[in-house]
Amino acid sequence: MSNKIVARILILGKGNIGTFMGVALQASGNEVHHLLRDVYDSPPNVVCKFQDRRKAVKIKKGSVYPYQLLGDKDLIPNYGYIIMAVNHDQWRDAILDLRPFVNPDQTLILMGNIWDDFDWIEENAPCPYLFVFPNFGGTIIKAELHGWLTSRMTGGWINCISENSYHDFKALLRQAGFILQYQEDMKGYLRTHFACVTGSLIEVAKQKGYQKMTKNLLSLINMYRLIRACMLIVANRNVNVRKFKEGRKACQPVWWNAIKTYLIFCIPGLAKKADANMNLEAWRSYGIELLTTTKSQHLHSPLLDTYKQVLLLK
Repeated sequence: MSNKIVARILILGKGNIGTFMGVALQASGNEVHHLLRDVYDSPPNVVCKFQDRRKAVKIKKGSVYPYQLLGDKDLIPNYGYIIMAVNHDQWRDAILDLRPFVNPDQTLILMGNIWDDFDWIEENAPCPYLFVFPNFGGTIIKAELHGWLTSRMTGGWINCISENSYHDFKALLRQAGFILQYQEDMKGYLRTHFACVTGSLIEVAKQKGYQKMTKNLLSLINMYRLIRACMLIVANRNVNVRKFKEGRKACQPVWWNAIKTYLIFCIPGLAKKADANMNLEAWRSYGIELLTTTKSQHLHSPLLDTYKQVLLLK
């Protein structure tokens, strides 16, 4: 008798992370649909052009992932898991939009950057929810999914009622070729990552893209100074950033980090792919959210203040 797990999984939208998850989970035998507002105004499939670095399960390069689309929210209760891979400033709208249709026996899988919405999510989530953070990434360019897929993910929960859901989803991921590593301090982990992303994107926004920034060693040094400044904001919120890999890296000499990054981006086409879906407004939004916190909590960062003009802040 087979112990294979087959789940019905709903993914919000057709973003990069959501598409990666759809490809992998469908390949392992699950029923996967993507929830869209307009199912007719959408490409029907995407070609897998990414590197699959996993050992147990491989997605063949060049294979086609046909999106299975759902437009009727009344059917949301038919799915055991709802994967939400949304932007950091869209959590509240996304959860409020879903809440009337979600039952308490479902599980929300939150996959994305979160800064200050933890308490709000705890108060407003309609069912158990998990934080699952992927160690892979890429971008969709002309109906082709580029990037890399690795086996490792980091996950955890805040409310203990979600513990059983965590173990169930971990088993589902294992079947799909992923290893979910438990992180007890998900708030600290996600805030540390948010600081790392924010420092990077502030400088990227200033240079108007990765291609220009990664060719300039001084700009990369400025980026790592910004990351360190953002980490100090996190540290001032009672997070030991050195517990986490990105926090420890931010404490290394900025020139050393800058040189390593400069060499990585010598790979032809890497910076161009990073700029493929350039969105300066979205990039600036990270710095705006973090600086809003520094102001409301009377924290001060002289370096971040010098970038207010880049972020279009007064």
